[in-house]
Amino acid sequence: MFGNKKAITMPLEELIKIILAVIGIAALIYLAVSFYGIFQSNARLEQAKANLDEIVAKLNGLKEGESMNYMLLSPAGYSLIGWPLPESKEAIVPKPCSDKLWANCICMCKYEGTYTAEEDRYYLGWVAKLGGVNAISGISNWIEIANMNKKLVEACNVNGVCREMKKSVTVKGVPLEMSWDEITREISSPGASTGQMLELNLLIRVDELMKSKKQLKLSMKGGAYAIETVS
Repeated sequence: MFGNKKAITMPLEELIKIILAVIGIAALIYLAVSFYGIFQSNARLEQAKANLDEIVAKLNGLKEGESMNYMLLSPAGYSLIGWPLPESKEAIVPKPCSDKLWANCICMCKYEGTYTAEEDRYYLGWVAKLGGVNAISGISNWIEIANMNKKLVEACNVNGVCREMKKSVTVKGVPLEMSWDEITREISSPGASTGQMLELNLLIRVDELMKSKKQLKLSMKGGAYAIETVS
């Protein structure tokens, strides 16, 4: 008969032991994940330092009119940026550069291009008010509108490595000869982002290099350094 069966019960002491064991295992898993994340972050920062030091050394070894290619495939999630930004009216640079009073510097910073749809609509609204892309005179207006200087400085201050450059350096995620109008025409392409088009004029994303299998072209012309992407 069902009524004659005794209920199976567990002593309170045993139940507490099981609960504590589960909590302990969960804590160990959390610590393991946290330590792995810290290890990964430190490893990527070291990769950024090593790559940036090599890029700077190769740039400093160039003579007027010379150029060379460089394969940059790490660290993921980082971007290469030259300071100060071209024609920016904002003289703000990352703290690793400003604290040492460097006039020109180059940085690798954890920045993946986090433009949202809302931000893109905001930029497009300003473009419309200014009479369209072709009515904008120079990239400085775009930098003012998008507030890119501040956005990138914050990224480099939080997680970045910088090196001094004795000459000015231009970093551009497209060939240097490509005009602003040519780049902005890409806005109408499927999946294109206004913010991404702006970024092409200001930085080179490692993730994009890995995806497109492009290389960096390092050059010296007119007494200044330039870094662009080439197939």
